[in-house]
Amino acid sequence: MTIFSTLFIRFSKAIYYLLMLGWLFVPVYMASGVYTMPEYLRKRFGGQRIRVYLSILALLLYVFTKISVSWCMRCEIGLNRAI
Repeated sequence: MTIFSTLFIRFSKAIYYLLMLGWLFVPVYMASGVYTMPEYLRKRFGGQRIRVYLSILALLLYVFTKISVSWCMRCEIGLNRAI
């Protein structure tokens, strides 16, 4: 089994879970009249603090994933060169 077949299986499972989450959360967002999760959290809990916290968390997660993917790709390139 190659890496592509395992990735295909993982992506198909991820798509299933995304559809399930969308089926659960879209009616809630439509009923409250918001378009994004930060808007929903601000409307539900009030205040600006939760929105700022979520923005900072999103930025940190974005940077972390970019760094980890670049490290992973460097390892893949290094392993391919060694062979």
